[in-house]
Order: sequence, then C-alpha cells, then structure tokens
Amino acid sequence: MARFAIEQKMKRQKPDYWDEITLVELAVLENNFDLAGDRLGDAISKISAGWMAETTINNLRMLQSHIGDRMDGERLEDVIGELEKYRK
Repeated sequence: MARFAIEQKMKRQKPDYWDEITLVELAVLENNFDLAGDRLGDAISKISAGWMAETTINNLRMLQSHIGDRMDGERLEDVIGELEKYRK
C-alpha cells in the first residue's frame, strides 16, 4: 500500500529525497537489497543536507535493531555506508 501511494505520487510530481528513500526503506523491509541498491542512487542524488542522510541512517538502524535477524545485515551495512558519505 505504501509503495503504491509513493509510486502514484511520483507519477504526478517530481520525486524528492523522501519519496526515493521511502522506496529504499521499503525494499530493505522486504529484504530486497538489489532493489534497495537500485533505488539508493536516485535518493542520494536528491540529498540537499546532511541531516537527511542522518535521519535515514537512524531509521535503518532502528529497523536493524527490531528485525535485524530477518534481513541481510551485511547488505544493510552497505546501504548505510553509502548514506554515511553524505551525512556531513
């Protein structure tokens, strides 16, 4: 449902960072790190302030602490590592 809503919004208007990163976070929740990686570049290209990446890193760490045993921790660290480059 959330994916559908974001995708519909993105069809109507130019996607922003929050639209793109929401799709990354949903892919992480689905343990679909191929999709998360594919979408991550689009999100990163829209980062305009370091706090945006910091917020997402915090969200991903919360997911990791709650459902980490059901996801690929190494690939999650790859996603977080890419975001950390932009959190200045």
